Amino acid sequence: MQKTFLNDRDRVVNITIAVIIMATTILVGWDIVVALNDVKHDTISRVLQAWAFEFPVIPFLWGILGGHWFWPRKTALIGPEYSFVFVMVVVLIVLLLSPIIKNVLPMPIWCVLGFVIGHYFWPMNIPL
Repeated sequence: MQKTFLNDRDRVVNITIAVIIMATTILVGWDIVVALNDVKHDTISRVLQAWAFEFPVIPFLWGILGGHWFWPRKTALIGPEYSFVFVMVVVLIVLLLSPIIKNVLPMPIWCVLGFVIGHYFWPMNIPL
């Protein structure tokens, strides 16, 4: 197989690392800037927290990403062709029901539920 830009693993991994570092730097930099101004409740943390109280799908999504990234499985509980679709359907249901369910469970519970779904239903499919 001929090496091209997108199938050169080392190059693509290095670009991915650079993108993660740049995105993190921009987010942290912006958070510092808004933390030092006179406007109240304008940091990334405060905005995300305010959104999370209205939309439980936000802590749920962070939980799903956490379960996917930091507690990976090789296989999903359901077939691999359905696992991501299942996760997206559950996310859509939580999003659509947000006005009704936003006060049912506290934010940490939404995170934990997402973490479990990210682990069991959205595997990495890589050998560890």
